[in-house]
Amino acid sequence: MKRHSLIAAAVLATAAVFSPLTHAQTNPNPPGRTAGEVVDDSVITTKVKAELLRAQATKSLKISVKTLDGVVNLSGSVESTEQMDSALRIVRGIKGVVDVKNNLQLR
Repeated sequence: MKRHSLIAAAVLATAAVFSPLTHAQTNPNPPGRTAGEVVDDSVITTKVKAELLRAQATKSLKISVKTLDGVVNLSGSVESTEQMDSALRIVRGIKGVVDVKNNLQLR
């Protein structure tokens, strides 16, 4: 009897590990994207934010940065076209950036 319980527990544990539902819940990657792609985008986003904070013209601005497949999307508001141009120039100079989508608004 003890052996049957042990076998049943092993079968249930194996089924749980290989269940598509379990896999979907534990897989943090969006469909069609590898973990490496997600990490690459996170690294680009971090670099962009750091450089925007470092630059005198953009350090006090509240700019939102999102990256998908190397394309950086900037949103938020700036006080002048010079600040917008500076932010765009900074982002375009970062390694790994494929394109920049400018959704910044002038106040």
